Amino acid sequence: MRIVSAAGKEGAWARRWVMCCGFIVYAFVGSQMAWTLRPFIGAPSMKFELFRQLGGNFYSNILASIGEFLGSLWYGSG
Repeated sequence: MRIVSAAGKEGAWARRWVMCCGFIVYAFVGSQMAWTLRPFIGAPSMKFELFRQLGGNFYSNILASIGEFLGSLWYGSG
């Protein structure tokens, strides 16, 4: 970061934009990697299984969770 920011005022906006895009890409890759490694970490209450079903990817699960949440708000919880 120091090398990138020490390059002067010219092109500062472009450098900042590239760094932000890089952080966003790392966040997407990191979240999918955590989702993929999820079967190996598990929960203490579950029995040990070396391989479990993944059930889609991180992003489809987030969208499904948002849909369930909004559906429960729309139709009521009972």
